[in-house]
Amino acid sequence: MGERLQGLLPGPRTRLALRSIAWIAGAAALGWGLSAGIPELERRAVARDLDAVSVIRVEFAEEPDWFRSDPDLRPTLEGTVAAAIGIDRASTADRRGLADALDALVSTGWFETVRQVRWTAPGRVMVEADWVRPAAVVHALLDGESKDVLVDRRGRRLPYAFEPGMALSLPRLVGPARRSAPRIGESWGDDVEAGIALHDLMRPHSWYEQVRSIDLTGFGSPDGLVIRTDDCSIVWGLPPEANSLSEPPAGDKIHYLDALVAQYGRIDTHCLGGRISLPADVVTYRAADRR
Repeated sequence: MGERLQGLLPGPRTRLALRSIAWIAGAAALGWGLSAGIPELERRAVARDLDAVSVIRVEFAEEPDWFRSDPDLRPTLEGTVAAAIGIDRASTADRRGLADALDALVSTGWFETVRQVRWTAPGRVMVEADWVRPAAVVHALLDGESKDVLVDRRGRRLPYAFEPGMALSLPRLVGPARRSAPRIGESWGDDVEAGIALHDLMRPHSWYEQVRSIDLTGFGSPDGLVIRTDDCSIVWGLPPEANSLSEPPAGDKIHYLDALVAQYGRIDTHCLGGRISLPADVVTYRAADRR
């Protein structure tokens, strides 16, 4: 009897094969269980996050001073991010909205580049970006109205505009060749870039506060750039970085204005509503026509 039962038992090779089959089957079952269970766990995690989040909070890394001083821009950009993501995607396990938020920020015109938008916690987002730098306002038509339109250091239009003369802390450019403002992010033109460069050149000098605007009307003509004060038009000439045998270099013009201030306290002394011309070898004055 024992011999017959022993003959019915599987041999060593058969037992090994059966064990292998059983192990494979168990591993497959475990894998199926994990594959079925992980999405369910993720779904529950997302659901918990969404239940706990009522608003998406946005932080900006390396905020520039001008951004911190603007009470309106922060909520505007935070709203841009929150709207692009959507409260139904405010979970660290859901990254679909981050790419949409990045694209939305790029389109605002306030950034050179947006490097990354990432979750730091459920409902909390960090934006890492390179900001533009507002540089001046350009007096022009915007939607048919006269405005002072904000531009960055490269003369590209930014989203803000002000009533004429109200942006007192920003350099002002008037008379651009392009009378109507370009689209947001678009470069205004060579004359605007030249005007910004001249403002930058004059800014470190004590007499810069006497400058009210730079007139671009004569750009490309012999007058070139013209500095306007309260009572004078000072013909500057070529853009600061331009070199020409036809007029003194920018440094000599600055030295002359420094000398006027040292002697008289102002750069428009004796102008009396007329004009001073700096491009000539000998600086000339022309009084205003009082007739």
